[in-house]
Amino acid sequence: METIRELIIREIVTRLGAIRIVASPESRYYTDCGAQVFRARLRIDPDEVPCIDVWPLPEETEQIHGQDKNVMTIHVEGFHFFGMEAVNRGLATTEEDASVVAERILGDLKFCLTDPAWDRRRPGAGSPIIYSPPLAEAIRYKGGGTEEYPEEGTSSVPAVAKFEVTYYTEIGDPYKQ
Repeated sequence: METIRELIIREIVTRLGAIRIVASPESRYYTDCGAQVFRARLRIDPDEVPCIDVWPLPEETEQIHGQDKNVMTIHVEGFHFFGMEAVNRGLATTEEDASVVAERILGDLKFCLTDPAWDRRRPGAGSPIIYSPPLAEAIRYKGGGTEEYPEEGTSSVPAVAKFEVTYYTEIGDPYKQ
């Protein structure tokens, strides 16, 4: 049995895997960061880029209307190649600097987790299908960007984004909503 928090983290990890460049006019993302999605990795090997690293951080809880209202922070780091390295790997058609690519990473992270079209309802049993409400009531972008750009000779750039995830559980029972 998984806690509601764990189920939400898994949904987020799965969702971030959608950040891929698709060769179509409907492409919604501009990086391939979702090629691999890790959880709380201290080190990212250059061979693992492009990728995303998800860090679930501590949450705060208060009791409201007979439930625990939990607000969890999720720190998400996206890594992607820039410059000639991106071109050589077929991840870009033109050479772009680290700042341009970092802004794309941030845009993809924000769009992915806050897109109003993301239907987080869970399909249930029955015919016709009856949907259960989403596990998380809200996912809000709290800020992000790139604090330090790569040194000369580095071929990948990171961008971070922080999100606040609000969800409810039964008082004292993290396994039930």
